[in-house]
Amino acid sequence: MIERGLKWYEWQELYVDKLLTPLTITFAEVATHNHFVLDRGGKVFNRTAPVIKLPADATEDDHLALLGLLNSSTACFWMKQLCFPKGGDHVGQEGARLRRSLWDERYAFNGTNIERLPVPSAKPIATTKHLYQLSQQLLSLTPQAIVTQRRKVAKGNASILASFAPLREILSSAREQWAAIRQQMIAGQENLDWECYKLYGLVDEALTESTAESSGFPISLGQRAFEIVLARKIAAGEAHSTWFERHGLTAITELSSDWPEHYKKLVERRIGLIENDPNIRLIEQPEYKRRWNTEPWESQLERALREWLLLRLETYFDFDGRMSDLTHRREGAKDETSELSAFAPLREISIYSVTQLADSARRDSQFMEVGELYRDDSAFDVQSLVEELVLAESVPHLPILRYKDSGLRKRAEWEKTWDLQREEDRHLSLVTGHSSLANDKGQMTNDLPPIPVPPKYTSADFISTGGARYWSLRGKLDVPKERWISFPHCEGPDGTLVICWAGYDHLQQAQAISAYYVRVQTEFGGSDDPRLIPLLASQGADRLRCNLWLTIIATPQINRIRPHCVC
Repeated sequence: MIERGLKWYEWQELYVDKLLTPLTITFAEVATHNHFVLDRGGKVFNRTAPVIKLPADATEDDHLALLGLLNSSTACFWMKQLCFPKGGDHVGQEGARLRRSLWDERYAFNGTNIERLPVPSAKPIATTKHLYQLSQQLLSLTPQAIVTQRRKVAKGNASILASFAPLREILSSAREQWAAIRQQMIAGQENLDWECYKLYGLVDEALTESTAESSGFPISLGQRAFEIVLARKIAAGEAHSTWFERHGLTAITELSSDWPEHYKKLVERRIGLIENDPNIRLIEQPEYKRRWNTEPWESQLERALREWLLLRLETYFDFDGRMSDLTHRREGAKDETSELSAFAPLREISIYSVTQLADSARRDSQFMEVGELYRDDSAFDVQSLVEELVLAESVPHLPILRYKDSGLRKRAEWEKTWDLQREEDRHLSLVTGHSSLANDKGQMTNDLPPIPVPPKYTSADFISTGGARYWSLRGKLDVPKERWISFPHCEGPDGTLVICWAGYDHLQQAQAISAYYVRVQTEFGGSDDPRLIPLLASQGADRLRCNLWLTIIATPQINRIRPHCVC
């Protein structure tokens, strides 16, 4: 990159032909079934999500037509004949690995084999377009989409929310629509599969009822023709499968009396082909049929509400407007400062207690509305909820309070690596400009020994207590992903945990810690207050080169902190 005159952040390779059209078909490289998606641009996919690019003159209909074929059961059957399984449970004594349920076997769907998929001249464009439209409607009705849209409206102008229906009513209505559309999509996928059997010459007639305007009669999981056949075989003792148990379905052996007559006849004809046609029977199996293994609505709702509450709490600390649209003041606003202060009540760079954060939440009508839904209790304990959320998304500032002994040893290795990297940077900065230190290719030489790779962390290296989840917030490389930084053993007058926003940079963190240190010393407990010790250690842990030596009463707890007080 240096020889080519590139910066470290620039693209090294760029293929223009891949960017001529924004439309892309991408898919999961490792999955149990075929999952192909149409992307409209603006995303970068890594090697685990290969992409399919059509010629520059290909239309959206061309992409959708291919998308339908790729997502059919016929394509899934073909892909699993060419691609290799990833393996699962040990089978026998020869080292082979295989899933005990074949429909749960993960395959590596590599691009080279996918490229060889035979494509018939006719394609299921009408069915696919309708399924795609339904999928977009389904996405707009998920709890995440509804809560996100509501947050965007509140950012623009909170007063507009007064004209909206209560969030509980909106979510209740969305849940009914979401379930109905999902049933339509299940029926549409069945029509797509049977239409593709006709397109590939497996049957003489496409047993479908799909049109461009309708997916046909909506059905639920467990009511598809192959599932009825499987349920009958299980009941007769001719087959064994965990398909129904794993997906939480009821095994149905008879056609529903609620179905219209024309749909009953269609399903009976499909069942007849499955039982009598060896080609159709081979494909109409759980291994090749879409699982529709969707996250339950209740779980989606809980996750969406929790994320909204966490983001809302973070905005209280938003001292520079990065978490809101208020950095671009709305036209007609008279006082941007007061407007921002109202939106971010804790915007002063400081350390705050959980009680202070909960007090701000109590005055926030939007937080109270969403919190009531999250707890499913109109009289929920605000402070308990805030404390639960903060504990799960915060990490102690001092390494001694987040690592076990094994983690502290690894942390020491990482600090050695950082020191060596700084030394290497200093060395390279000194030799820059000295042509005599360049090799025959004009590259700068580095006579320093190679820097060893530090060990990766594991979950066993992190302390786990209460609602804390330090490992999930840091990971094997200890990359900070927390929302707040906590300071255990430094509680204020209200006795609750004190925190600062993880959005502060190192200087702002140091300012907040120093200010709180002064408050503890002058207002809370005096110069001998034990809370001063971890605060002083936090200053050193921030690598601000405080170089402060502590003269303290030796205790087991303090002796553990002492080695980590000085940078």
